Amino acid sequence: PLCAAGLIAWTGNEGSVFLVNGISFVFVVAGLFFARTRYKVEKENIPSQGMAREFREGLRYIRGNAVVLSAILMSALLGFFGIPLLQQTPALARDVLSTIFDTETIIAARTSNMYLAQGVGAVTAAFMMAYLSSANKNKMLLWGQILFIVPVTLLGIVTNLSIVFILLAFIGWGTVTQLITMNTMIQIRVPNELRGRVFSIYFWGLQGVAPFGSIVIGWIAQTWSVQTSLVAGGLISLLSVILVRLFFRQRRDNSPINEK
Repeated sequence: PLCAAGLIAWTGNEGSVFLVNGISFVFVVAGLFFARTRYKVEKENIPSQGMAREFREGLRYIRGNAVVLSAILMSALLGFFGIPLLQQTPALARDVLSTIFDTETIIAARTSNMYLAQGVGAVTAAFMMAYLSSANKNKMLLWGQILFIVPVTLLGIVTNLSIVFILLAFIGWGTVTQLITMNTMIQIRVPNELRGRVFSIYFWGLQGVAPFGSIVIGWIAQTWSVQTSLVAGGLISLLSVILVRLFFRQRRDNSPINEK
């Protein structure tokens, strides 16, 4: 978001962001050819049991591991409500924060600055998570959820642009903190032979449900208002997180409540 905002403000259109993003993958692919692993782990020759059977094995592991299951459920909550709510940023800039004197250039600049605020929060979270790599994962996840849900809900109430920028910075921080923490929790818990299957379900929970969440959030915004969709999405997210955490608190020995 930090780079995208600058590009949109500089070029005046969103197409430049997609162009630069596509070109950036060239460097990623090229970097893979130069990557050298210092240590190599011998791959175990495990006979294939068939795709369906191996998939069921991955599901059984997830159901039996409270930390992994809770991380996947919370990623699904973020994917269903978080990503669609952030997609309301242009509508918020145009329909809620605009005045009758605003031109298209002013609205585009406001939208860019709103994404810029999210980017500042996201970059800050990335550096903080690197510095606090040994911190309690559950506490960091909790802070990420709080500093995402509360600002999103307040966005549906606040109309002061300066306060909106601050809220968006917290939203960017909360989003990245959640993603890094959930990713780390799964990485350190899942054995090598199951990691691919577990991560496929994790990413489906994070990104696969986003289109369905967009339908719900978009319907609320169109039927009532953008602000209503933000408040409703924030409150539903808060209730969902509370229910998930209360459920896994009953499995305290393996739940993320005790995750370091």
